[in-house]
Amino acid sequence: MPLTAAPCPSWLQTLSPGVDRVDLSHFLSSPIVFCPDIDSDGHPLEIFAHPHAAHCFLYVDPRYRHADVVDVLDGRRGGAWRSARGYQTHARIQLSPTDLMTLGVRGDLGRHRQQDEPPWGILEVLDRHEGLTDAHGP
Repeated sequence: MPLTAAPCPSWLQTLSPGVDRVDLSHFLSSPIVFCPDIDSDGHPLEIFAHPHAAHCFLYVDPRYRHADVVDVLDGRRGGAWRSARGYQTHARIQLSPTDLMTLGVRGDLGRHRQQDEPPWGILEVLDRHEGLTDAHGP
């Protein structure tokens, strides 16, 4: 069964470039595709974003360091670990431990979390590259 296109959430449409805070209740009230493994790379984006069925994705994987994920988001890693093709950063919002608790993350994030790094999270908002159309994705 084909996925149905959904409108982009209004909070996302009006988010200013480069903001460093967002009301997480807006994100949490949007339809979210939960991805429990960063190694699933772009597959959820291909399935849900391409047909505009979802605009918000939550990747969770306590095995990775903050610096490694930022390298991916900034396009400094290749292979399966690469930034989303056709998109660039609109805003990157660092999440606090309190923000993470709002998202339901508690404790030490599991036994795989890097022990020398406190809990962290990033809310990355992407813009489609100029010149690409809705056929590419939202």
